[in-house]
Amino acid sequence: MLDVSNSMNAEDIEPSRLTEAKNLMMQTMSKMKNDKIGIVIFAGQAISIMPLTTDYNSAETYIGAIETNSMKIQGTDFLKGMQAATEKFKNVSKGSRKVILLSDGEDNEGNDNAAIRLANKEGITITSVGIGTDEGAPVPVYNDGQLMGYKTDVNGSTVISKRQTEALSKMAGSTGGAYIDGNNINEAPDRIIDAINKKSSGSETLVKSQNANHYYQYFLAVSILFFFLIYIFNPKNDFNL
Repeated sequence: MLDVSNSMNAEDIEPSRLTEAKNLMMQTMSKMKNDKIGIVIFAGQAISIMPLTTDYNSAETYIGAIETNSMKIQGTDFLKGMQAATEKFKNVSKGSRKVILLSDGEDNEGNDNAAIRLANKEGITITSVGIGTDEGAPVPVYNDGQLMGYKTDVNGSTVISKRQTEALSKMAGSTGGAYIDGNNINEAPDRIIDAINKKSSGSETLVKSQNANHYYQYFLAVSILFFFLIYIFNPKNDFNL
C-alpha cells in the first residue's frame, strides 16, 4: 500500500515523502528476481490498476504516474484495500501472500482492525514501511501544480503531519509481519526483500499481464502485492494513466 495522500507531499523527508516512497519501491523492485507484483490503489474505495506480474518496467511506469490528486474519493479505508488484495491473491497459496504498506500512517478510517482480521483470515502478511518523521512537517496545498500555502485546521493553525509509527507497527505485527523505517533509502530495500522472502513457500502460479492475450509462465517463490494507499484531499481529480 503506497500512501499518496496530500500529507505525503510533506518535506520532512527530502524531496518529499511521496518521492521517497516511490523511489523506495523502484529500488526494491530492482532487487527482485521474478517475484510477482500487483498494484491496488485505494482511498475511500479501492481500484486495481495492475495485475500480478513480473513486468517491472510496467510497474515503474504506473508508480511514476501516481500523484496526490489521483482519485475522487478521499479517506483511507484499509479494509477496502485489503479486500482488493484478497481478490488478487485468489490463485496464490496463503504462505506466499505478502503486502507491502508504505505510508505515513495518518488519516485512516478506523477500519484497520477489520483489515487485520481479513489479512489473517486470508493468510496475508503485511510489511509496513513508515515514511516521514516523528517531528513532522506542514502539508503543502497545491492548485494545478502551484503551491497555494499549507493545510490549516479549523482554527487557522498550520497542520503538522507526523508519521504514525504505532499504527503502522500494529498493522505489521498483527499479521506476522515487520515494521521497517523507510526513511533510509540505502537500507530499507534490503530489509523489505528480507521480509518478502521470510517464510515464503515455493508455489507454482500462472501470471497474467495487463494484455489478456499474453501470459508470463514462471515458477515463482513469492507473490507480492504492492498496495497503493491513496489519501485524497482534492476529490475533483480522476486517476488517469
